[in-house]
Amino acid sequence: MSKQKFAAIDFETFYSKDYSIQGSSTYQYVHHPEFDAYLVSIYCPEFEYVGPTKDFDWSRLDGYTLIAHNASFDQRCFERCQELGIIPTEIAV
Repeated sequence: MSKQKFAAIDFETFYSKDYSIQGSSTYQYVHHPEFDAYLVSIYCPEFEYVGPTKDFDWSRLDGYTLIAHNASFDQRCFERCQELGIIPTEIAV
């Protein structure tokens, strides 16, 4: 029996005085033209990564279950990054 693998994930996104999550739904925020998930941090016992979202080897998370402090926000960021081609859609997390 194989053990389930977990990894913690947290996205950092661009915001400004005129563009922020405040007063928006998460969907509206991640679909705004200024959306930029420029940084991601990932931690699990096997490895850790902090850096540009576009530079991470997303295949390393294949088969992991992702956990996050603000899961609904981070899930929307993850899914939007997949839509934008930053995270491959074939990654099964």
